[in-house]
Amino acid sequence: MRVNNLRSQILGSSLMIVVVASYIIVLPAIAKSLPDPNKLAGGQRFMFADGASIVPADGWSLDPDSNLAYFTVMVKAGLRLTLTQPYSSVFSLGAQMQMTIDQLKNDTETDWLVDEPRYFETNAGVAVGEVTGHSPQSVQSSWFINDGNLTLAVLCEGSSTSWLLLGDELDQMIRSIVMNTSAGGA
Repeated sequence: MRVNNLRSQILGSSLMIVVVASYIIVLPAIAKSLPDPNKLAGGQRFMFADGASIVPADGWSLDPDSNLAYFTVMVKAGLRLTLTQPYSSVFSLGAQMQMTIDQLKNDTETDWLVDEPRYFETNAGVAVGEVTGHSPQSVQSSWFINDGNLTLAVLCEGSSTSWLLLGDELDQMIRSIVMNTSAGGA
């Protein structure tokens, strides 16, 4: 009787070890082999709004909390990039940038050092204005893209280190933005 009881205990313990090992080794391996549903295809155009698209670099993912009806949030290596839907604005590009500069300078919790505003164009020739603020720990950059009819705002927040590592990549991504608001698609 004792031998049967001992065999039962050994069999039960062995079965438990197999179950635990499958949770520790097998399931994570299966999870790694499945594609991440939030990962964006680097180098391929991604439609993030009605009539607006961007070409993300490798490694960017959608934040699952994005509310695609209002904004899209992309994340990578400590940076958070928020893209709005195109909107009608009564303010000029310069006025929108000045409001952002004033907001950063009036922030009493963070001592922002604000760069000079920068103007450039997307690859499609659409006007872009950029305002960037730096603090010892973080960076906040805002881009306003205006096609003459609508404005699209992009906000990037994150660590100073991530900003230094991914700044050129961000610049290329902003330049890749296409607003095809008259045709309803990019």
